[in-house]
Amino acid sequence: MNKIKFKPKKLICVNCSNEIPWTRVIKLYCSDICKEEAKYIRYYRSCIRDGRIKKSDINEILRIRLAHLNSGGYSRLDRKISIDIRNIIIKRNNSKCQICGKIGTEIDHIKGDNNDLENLQLLCRKCHIKKSLANIKTINPNDENYNEILNKNRILELRAHNKTPLLICDDEINWNKKRKDLIKERKITFLKSLVPIIINLNGCNQRELISYFDFNKIPTFSGHGKWSKKSIREILELII
Repeated sequence: MNKIKFKPKKLICVNCSNEIPWTRVIKLYCSDICKEEAKYIRYYRSCIRDGRIKKSDINEILRIRLAHLNSGGYSRLDRKISIDIRNIIIKRNNSKCQICGKIGTEIDHIKGDNNDLENLQLLCRKCHIKKSLANIKTINPNDENYNEILNKNRILELRAHNKTPLLICDDEINWNKKRKDLIKERKITFLKSLVPIIINLNGCNQRELISYFDFNKIPTFSGHGKWSKKSIREILELII
């Protein structure tokens, strides 16, 4: 079986226009921080559109989210709390906020992202926001990243306040549909790039094609896993 060299076509991040590493499963953003920035913009724009931006707690939440972005991002996956753990914390804290004593509604990480029970507590929304704001550190002008962060924040502000979305991922109204359409479009483009290879292997059945693609380490669209009959069939359907 002959070895071939296949390099997938470059896919561009919808948030920063950099190339997306092929190892990313969903081919929209080049990094998690870009995904978070776009989500921040859509939330910001939705708050402006429906008037929530006038509420003080919404502005505080936006400030907290921006601070997370400036510090390298907020890993919701790492900080995700299961229902079982949430119930344990609520029961242990008697359903009360551990700062003010009122009814608690949110699970708080006492310090860092550690999900150990000892690092979790129940807080009310008001106290949770207040605690998060207190942990925000002002960026020192002498910090080597000061100008970069300042410039990025200006751009984010511009994207949030622009009358129409400046980027496709800024569209707080239509993003869900555009997201699905774009992923489909990019997948089809990738599959079409493999059509010449299959045509050149005229006469090979699906099992042989799978072996050939795996042998040559041709990536699937997700960038993970091996080829299957279903994925090969998707390419064959573009030929027919």
